[in-house]
Amino acid sequence: MSQLGRISGPLLESNLNRLGVDLTFRNYSVDDDLLYLEVTNGKIGVNKTPITHKLEVNGTTHTSRLLAPTSADIASIVISTNTFSTDIVTAINIAPNQTNPIVLFDNLRAGNLDFKDNIIKNYTVNGGIAFDPSGTGITDILGSTKINGDLSVTGNMQIDGNLTEAANIIVGDTPFDTVTVQTDFTQSLIPGTHLTYDLGKSNKRWKRVYSHGNSGIISSLTYNSFTISDQLQVDGPTATITTLQSNDPVSLIPSSGITDVERIRFQNNNITNLDATALTVASTGIGYVKFVDNNAVIIPSGDNAGRSYTIEPGATRWNTQLGYLECFDGTVWTLSTGSSATVTLYEMEDLGNVWALVFG
Repeated sequence: MSQLGRISGPLLESNLNRLGVDLTFRNYSVDDDLLYLEVTNGKIGVNKTPITHKLEVNGTTHTSRLLAPTSADIASIVISTNTFSTDIVTAINIAPNQTNPIVLFDNLRAGNLDFKDNIIKNYTVNGGIAFDPSGTGITDILGSTKINGDLSVTGNMQIDGNLTEAANIIVGDTPFDTVTVQTDFTQSLIPGTHLTYDLGKSNKRWKRVYSHGNSGIISSLTYNSFTISDQLQVDGPTATITTLQSNDPVSLIPSSGITDVERIRFQNNNITNLDATALTVASTGIGYVKFVDNNAVIIPSGDNAGRSYTIEPGATRWNTQLGYLECFDGTVWTLSTGSSATVTLYEMEDLGNVWALVFG
């Protein structure tokens, strides 16, 4: 029986009623269906038999606009209202096939993060943002960074550039924290006010200040007063050095054993005048000089040739040649007991021998 190549005439009515009979469009009876109308279940198949959905296209579908008012299921992607999801456990990858692909979003929200223009924020109340690289990975911010709030660093912080701060710099949060400086200070410690050096609170001051110039002497550094180890206080206005603990001495113990106070040298148990002048021990009012103990005081000694006639009146010495104590009255040296005839040691011995012979 011959095949009809077309449908025309009375068969084309306003409605094509199939009356429960499905309709297949194919080239030949042995070929696959090009279009299958399953009228009993209300499904249409294009290059697809059997039909599992209302419309299935087993090939490439080109359209300038796709409308899915309720939902659309494309491969494993399910689009329902304004939600993208998958009907299997897998990720949704958006990967444009370009040399430098760009995916544009007016506003993107991922979890609690909101991406809008140049702002990344957590839209939840008091929500944080964590940058968490894996393993030895780093968070690299290539441009300038400005932090308006607080910055807290739990691990180590390394700064390759300069640290500049116009307000306060606070290091540590307890008195037991330490600061280790492993580099050199290339600039001076300059205070905000000229001729003012404040190196800490009254109860928390620097323990040591070192200077490698001028043989370790810190010059041009002025304090009204300072305290060392809560023990020794040096007060400038009163010009005093005081020990703060009761009955504690002030000890000057140089490694050389020599302490110079102006032109007076103290070395071990010797006191030396470094100038060729008199060493004066003075007192005020009715004060006097007292040498304690019950031993003796050794005064200068020498023979007649060693006498000085340019010395001050009252100078006293032991004359080793005459064997007595003599004083200078401003003109001559006389016996320390006053001007009178003197008896030498030899004369005293001779007189003693005479009296011994007389009295037996």
